[in-house]
Amino acid sequence: MRLLVLEAEPSRHQKTVSDLAGVDPKAHGHSDERLIGCVRDFLAGHANPRPVGSTPLRASYNEFRAELPDLAAAQGFAPAELERPEGFTDWYAVAAAWLRRKASGQG
Repeated sequence: MRLLVLEAEPSRHQKTVSDLAGVDPKAHGHSDERLIGCVRDFLAGHANPRPVGSTPLRASYNEFRAELPDLAAAQGFAPAELERPEGFTDWYAVAAAWLRRKASGQG
Protein backbone atom coordinates (compact mmCIF):
# COMPACT_ATOMS: atom_id res chain seq x y z
CA MET A 1 0.00 0.00 0.00
CA ARG A 2 1.19 3.49 -0.82
CA LEU A 3 0.18 6.41 1.32
CA LEU A 4 0.65 10.15 0.97
CA VAL A 5 0.53 12.04 4.24
CA LEU A 6 0.36 15.82 4.07
CA GLU A 7 1.02 18.12 6.97
CA ALA A 8 1.18 21.88 7.26
CA GLU A 9 4.41 21.82 9.25
CA PRO A 10 7.33 19.36 9.32
CA SER A 11 7.27 16.80 12.16
CA ARG A 12 3.87 17.98 13.42
CA HIS A 13 2.40 14.52 12.84
CA GLN A 14 4.69 13.04 15.49
CA LYS A 15 2.69 14.85 18.16
CA THR A 16 -0.59 13.13 17.29
CA VAL A 17 -0.08 10.06 15.10
CA SER A 18 2.21 7.27 16.18
CA ASP A 19 0.93 4.73 13.63
CA LEU A 20 2.78 6.41 10.75
CA ALA A 21 6.16 4.91 11.57
CA GLY A 22 8.12 4.69 8.34
CA VAL A 23 5.94 7.22 6.51
CA ASP A 24 7.61 10.54 5.81
CA PRO A 25 4.91 13.25 5.60
CA LYS A 26 5.39 16.06 3.12
CA ALA A 27 5.09 19.56 4.60
CA HIS A 28 3.09 22.04 2.52
CA GLY A 29 3.36 25.02 4.87
CA HIS A 30 -0.28 26.07 4.26
CA SER A 31 0.66 26.82 0.65
CA ASP A 32 -1.75 25.72 -2.09
CA GLU A 33 1.12 25.70 -4.58
CA ARG A 34 3.30 23.48 -2.40
CA LEU A 35 0.36 21.17 -1.66
CA ILE A 36 -0.36 20.76 -5.38
CA GLY A 37 3.33 19.98 -5.95
CA CYS A 38 3.38 17.38 -3.16
CA VAL A 39 0.32 15.57 -4.50
CA ARG A 40 1.50 15.78 -8.12
CA ASP A 41 4.94 14.43 -7.26
CA PHE A 42 3.42 11.56 -5.24
CA LEU A 43 1.12 10.62 -8.11
CA ALA A 44 3.94 10.90 -10.65
CA GLY A 45 5.78 8.16 -8.82
CA HIS A 46 2.77 5.83 -8.81
CA ALA A 47 0.61 6.67 -11.82
CA ASN A 48 0.76 5.59 -15.41
CA PRO A 49 0.48 7.71 -17.43
CA ARG A 50 2.37 10.27 -15.41
CA PRO A 51 0.40 13.41 -14.55
CA VAL A 52 1.22 16.77 -16.12
CA GLY A 53 3.69 19.03 -14.34
CA SER A 54 2.86 21.23 -11.39
CA THR A 55 2.74 24.47 -13.40
CA PRO A 56 -0.38 23.62 -15.47
CA LEU A 57 -2.03 22.05 -12.42
CA ARG A 58 -1.49 25.25 -10.44
CA ALA A 59 -2.86 27.33 -13.32
CA SER A 60 -6.00 25.18 -13.49
CA TYR A 61 -6.42 25.36 -9.73
CA ASN A 62 -6.09 29.15 -9.75
CA GLU A 63 -8.64 29.38 -12.56
CA PHE A 64 -11.03 27.15 -10.60
CA ARG A 65 -10.55 29.24 -7.42
CA ALA A 66 -11.31 32.42 -9.38
CA GLU A 67 -14.53 30.89 -10.72
CA LEU A 68 -15.55 29.22 -7.45
CA PRO A 69 -17.77 32.05 -6.14
CA ASP A 70 -19.91 31.95 -9.29
CA LEU A 71 -19.86 28.14 -9.42
CA ALA A 72 -20.93 27.94 -5.79
CA ALA A 73 -23.70 30.50 -6.25
CA ALA A 74 -25.03 28.61 -9.27
CA GLN A 75 -25.47 25.58 -7.00
CA GLY A 76 -27.00 27.61 -4.16
CA PHE A 77 -23.91 27.75 -1.95
CA ALA A 78 -21.80 30.49 -0.47
CA PRO A 79 -18.13 29.77 -1.23
CA ALA A 80 -17.38 29.54 2.50
CA GLU A 81 -19.82 26.62 2.80
CA LEU A 82 -17.72 24.63 0.36
CA GLU A 83 -14.49 25.45 2.21
CA ARG A 84 -15.56 23.75 5.45
CA PRO A 85 -14.65 20.07 5.94
CA GLU A 86 -18.37 19.26 6.08
CA GLY A 87 -18.81 20.83 2.65
CA PHE A 88 -16.25 18.64 0.92
CA THR A 89 -18.75 16.45 -0.93
CA ASP A 90 -20.45 19.55 -2.32
CA TRP A 91 -17.08 21.13 -3.19
CA TYR A 92 -16.13 17.90 -4.94
CA ALA A 93 -19.36 17.92 -6.98
CA VAL A 94 -18.77 21.54 -8.03
CA ALA A 95 -15.12 20.81 -8.91
CA ALA A 96 -16.02 17.65 -10.86
CA ALA A 97 -18.64 19.54 -12.89
CA TRP A 98 -16.09 22.29 -13.61
CA LEU A 99 -13.52 19.71 -14.74
CA ARG A 100 -16.06 17.97 -17.00
CA ARG A 101 -16.95 21.32 -18.56
CA LYS A 102 -13.27 22.13 -19.13
CA ALA A 103 -12.57 18.69 -20.60
CA SER A 104 -15.47 19.07 -23.04
CA GLY A 105 -14.03 22.39 -24.29
CA GLN A 106 -16.95 24.45 -22.98
CA GLY A 107 -14.96 26.61 -20.66
